[in-house]
Amino acid sequence: GKERLALAGPATITLDRGSAVIDGLVIAAGTGRVSLAGRAGSNLDLKLGIRALPLALARIASPSLALTGTLDGDADIRGTSARPEGRYALSVAKLVTPETRKAGLPPIDAKASGTLGDGRAGIEGRVSAGRGAELTLAGFLPVSAGGPIALKLRGTLDAAMANSLLSVGGQRVAGRIALDGGVSGTLDAPRAEGAATLS
Repeated sequence: GKERLALAGPATITLDRGSAVIDGLVIAAGTGRVSLAGRAGSNLDLKLGIRALPLALARIASPSLALTGTLDGDADIRGTSARPEGRYALSVAKLVTPETRKAGLPPIDAKASGTLGDGRAGIEGRVSAGRGAELTLAGFLPVSAGGPIALKLRGTLDAAMANSLLSVGGQRVAGRIALDGGVSGTLDAPRAEGAATLS
């Protein structure tokens, strides 16, 4: 395919007291770029930048994964590898997957940001798909296995988005679905809860 990764210019990686010091590492990824600089090892001091990264590059890892859209983001990570600290912000624009395409859903836009600290990653996010969906996500996830999950999901969906799937059986639905739910527990044993109301 056309997807490829290449160094955009000279970069240096120096080993220093058990850590790797990264300078000038910029990867040209399709029409996008990924940059990484700082120190990685038991102690962290890293800056990551992602600009217009084509999600189609996922085919490099899995040829059957046919995604379109782009990813942008920034992250500053400090602390230790066992207990990282810092902040991040990610956004996905015009995401289309084979499943959403088959279901006739509009492209998906999503944004998420938060902080890392105290063994967990906080998240504040929003997902939209045209006028068909508007969802917000808030809470935190554990950085390592065994930590607690606390996520809340709220928003609305256009019930008509299911019609392309229901049309095979000659069925149709209309209205709005209000979601109010969440996930608790752990990564190994998550618990979903909440309600969906059609109006």
